[in-house]
Amino acid sequence: WRPFHNRGVSKAMQGDYEAAIGDFDESIARNPDYGNTFFNRAEILFEMGRFDEAERDYSEAIRLNPADAVAISGRGHAMFQQGRVQEAVDDFSEVIRLEPENARALADRGDVYAYAGEWNSAALDYKAAQKLNSEFGRVYQSMAWIAATCPDDYFRNPEMALKLAKTAIRLDGQDDYRYLDTLAAAQASYADELARKAQESSDRTAQQQSVEGFQKAVEYANQAASRAPADVRPDIEQRVAAYRQRQPFREVR
Repeated sequence: WRPFHNRGVSKAMQGDYEAAIGDFDESIARNPDYGNTFFNRAEILFEMGRFDEAERDYSEAIRLNPADAVAISGRGHAMFQQGRVQEAVDDFSEVIRLEPENARALADRGDVYAYAGEWNSAALDYKAAQKLNSEFGRVYQSMAWIAATCPDDYFRNPEMALKLAKTAIRLDGQDDYRYLDTLAAAQASYADELARKAQESSDRTAQQQSVEGFQKAVEYANQAASRAPADVRPDIEQRVAAYRQRQPFREVR
């Protein structure tokens, strides 16, 4: 069984996923008690978007190695991709129980909470992750998104969102389109706040800064769209259109 497993790993590294799955299938048929084979096959299935099959393989890997935090985390991601929010939360919570210093697991659970509109729980997890790893750029990006786009005024802070978005890019760069998309949303949210202040006080400087802010938001969002996968590009393009009309983006409750 081991030669098939090892060849499967090599095939996976080469990007030949179907051949890798075939080798892992044969390895499992010869030795169904080696958890890593199920885990490796799950990872490939996840990459291929076959989340229900990935979930089953992660579960088998966990059955064989109940304290395997990486497999539990993988299943949490597979659950999340299927919209099974509570089960994803449960898996990430188990990872955190096993590894209390795991900042990534806290960020992952925060993402699920944010998706579910549980803003306070999301914010608490992001802050806890930031405390564990102050150089974790993704956490700053996630916090910036909430501070810029949350439909609940209590959690929205445009000025802080802009600072957080810029910090995320300083730490991780801007290769990931989501960082630029977040910076655009933060810029638009801050520009909207300036516009309201300008209207209240007839402040021409603030009004001009608002106009320039929305222009920057359009620029950043266009950059994000050019780097984004085809399936998410239309959403970003809708935000670009809103920014051109000097409207910020808000998540739906």
